[in-house]
Amino acid sequence: MVNDSLNLYLSKFISTNYSGIKKVKAKVNDLVYYNILIHTDTDFEQALVDALDQYKVLDPACGSGAFPMGMLHRMVDLLKLVDDKNEKWVELKLKNVDKAQRTEFKKVLTSHLDDYGRKLGIIRDSIYGIDIQPLAVQITKLRFLFPF
Repeated sequence: MVNDSLNLYLSKFISTNYSGIKKVKAKVNDLVYYNILIHTDTDFEQALVDALDQYKVLDPACGSGAFPMGMLHRMVDLLKLVDDKNEKWVELKLKNVDKAQRTEFKKVLTSHLDDYGRKLGIIRDSIYGIDIQPLAVQITKLRFLFPF
């Protein structure tokens, strides 16, 4: 389910917002399902980082949090493939920060391991979950306390 939802979203987002990129569906399919990325298309890589930054996913019955946690790990894996040094993602996050505080914020984002900042950003901005059972929500929250 994680790969299918990412494949649909990324294909549609990139096709709609980046008309200059050719063979979008094939590239996204290779990336999502087979972890194949040819690093010669920087426009495609930037489009993927932009798309993953704007992605919002809701699990309406989060239960134990398996789907949201799977989504977190898969999004981090894709970001590693596309932006292994975490430079594009950090620059994207810094666009929304006041100019006077950008250098300090950049230090905070880059002082930890690359995955730490990515995971915090994805948890904060992209992943949502609800459940009819309050205990299920608490279990999911606990799971996300230590995703690292």
